[in-house]
Amino acid sequence: MAGVLRLYFEATLDTLVSTEGSFGAPDSVASLDGGDGDTDETAFWVAAEQGVLNSDMDDSQTDLTLLAARFATLPLIAVVTGAAVEVMAITAGGGTTGLTVTRAQAGTSAIAHTTGDRVYLAYDTTSNSISCRDNEQVVSGDESTWIEYAEDDGGAGTYAASLSLGNLAYDSSQKIWRKVTIPASTSPKRKTDLIHDISHDVSEATL
Repeated sequence: MAGVLRLYFEATLDTLVSTEGSFGAPDSVASLDGGDGDTDETAFWVAAEQGVLNSDMDDSQTDLTLLAARFATLPLIAVVTGAAVEVMAITAGGGTTGLTVTRAQAGTSAIAHTTGDRVYLAYDTTSNSISCRDNEQVVSGDESTWIEYAEDDGGAGTYAASLSLGNLAYDSSQKIWRKVTIPASTSPKRKTDLIHDISHDVSEATL
C-alpha cells in the first residue's frame, strides 16, 4: 500500500518536508564545513499525511476544500471536529486543495465540519522505521552514511543509520532527530540526492 507517513518541520504538523524529486520545502542546511567535518542536528516529526479544512462543510456536501494540497496517494481521510470523527473517501482531486468525497465511510456518520478542522489520512501504521537513501550513487558514490537518526529523549539519543519508530495511530506523531555529518576534507558540493525513506505497514484506522 502507498505511503502514509510523512516528515514535518514542526510539532504543529503543518509544513511537510518535500517528497523525492520535489524541492519546494526540502530538509536543507545552508552550509557545512567539509574541511573540518562539520555536523548539523535538526528535529523533525513523523506523522500521517494531514491538512486543514479551508471552508465549512455541512452534513451533505461532497466538495471539501483544504488549506494546502494533500492526499495524492490513498483514498480514506478522517475529518476531526471536536470529539467527533467522520471518515470520507476521496473520489476526485487527490493531491490538490479541492477534493470530491463520499461521506460517512467506515461506520461513521456525516456531520458538519468547520474551517480549521484537522483532516488526516485515515490509516494507522506499524513496523515504522526511517533511514537514508542516496539516489545518485552512480554519480557521486553512496553518501547516505552522512545521515543518521535518533529518538527524542532529552538529547541523550544514540544516532544510527536506521531508526525504528513506534507504531503510530492516524492522529499521532513522533519527534525524531536527524544528524548530518560531513566527512573531513570533503570538497565543496551541493547535495540534492539524499532521501529520507520511511518504511511502514499500513491498515485502515481504528476509530
